[in-house]
Amino acid sequence: MDAHLLDPTSSAWGSGIDQINQRLQAGANPTLLPNQFLQVVLPKLGGEIVWLREGHQELGVGFLLPRGYATIPDAHSGQPTNGDAASHRRRAYTLRYHPLNDAGHPTPKLAHELVQSLAALLQGAEVHF
Repeated sequence: MDAHLLDPTSSAWGSGIDQINQRLQAGANPTLLPNQFLQVVLPKLGGEIVWLREGHQELGVGFLLPRGYATIPDAHSGQPTNGDAASHRRRAYTLRYHPLNDAGHPTPKLAHELVQSLAALLQGAEVHF
């Protein structure tokens, strides 16, 4: 699984979102987040947009909505640590996923692979599908 984040500081940010809107049929897709939100608000909130592929086949587009920080449990007790809280926290996101074709329709296996790929890409962030 290959996941590629769009760069909100890139001059291609707006055209990338336009392409997403076109591919996901924005005018006829009530589950798609509004264009203005994707263009302006999402990056200011710390959210991300990710293209997902398997080999050369595009699977879907994901919108990663920030949901704060998750506490990493202590390896020995499984409980949140009482130490330096900042060093034991990681970003947490909710993934709103939109398939681009039949191969991208979510299955338990695909959801697991997506979460694993995104956690690695986002440096250990917790991703909720």
